[in-house]
Amino acid sequence: MRALDGGADGLDVYRALMGPASHILADGGLLAFEVGAGQADAVAQMMALLCGTTPQIYKDLAGFDRVVLASKAGLPVKEADAVEKTLEYDSETVRVWLTRHGEKQ
Repeated sequence: MRALDGGADGLDVYRALMGPASHILADGGLLAFEVGAGQADAVAQMMALLCGTTPQIYKDLAGFDRVVLASKAGLPVKEADAVEKTLEYDSETVRVWLTRHGEKQ
């Protein structure tokens, strides 16, 4: 197992995932990332542009910023269906969970 190479500033993977997320994420959908030390503010800024809302940053048990969470368009979440997807990034396989929110049809 190897870690992903995040580039010079450690944010390349987040940038790569923001593009597809902007096309997949429905209004009211949630986007969450686990972040490394010192990355939360930069990732939150990217998510704010994508989602149009102010993301929330959550701390881990040690008190470090660890998760950045935003809801696209700030609409309330009614119900969720999560689907696991596999993406290729820089010859590495990344597993992510995409979540679609909305009322049952």
